[in-house]
Amino acid sequence: METETTGAPLDFRALSYGEVAERLGVSRKSVQRLVKAGEFRAIRIGGSVRVAEEELRLYLERQGVSV
Repeated sequence: METETTGAPLDFRALSYGEVAERLGVSRKSVQRLVKAGEFRAIRIGGSVRVAEEELRLYLERQGVSV
């Protein structure tokens, strides 16, 4: 069976809550609160919850942080 792919390859990086916390300089619990407050979206991949790197970048831009 042959699979055909069209378009550019997906450039997607999913960060764990720990990775997001480290980048923001906050606790994992703070990241959970930010997600719950709707500051950025999280997605479930298998049994893990992740934040798309793009979501984090957009959040930082909204906060006035140059990225």
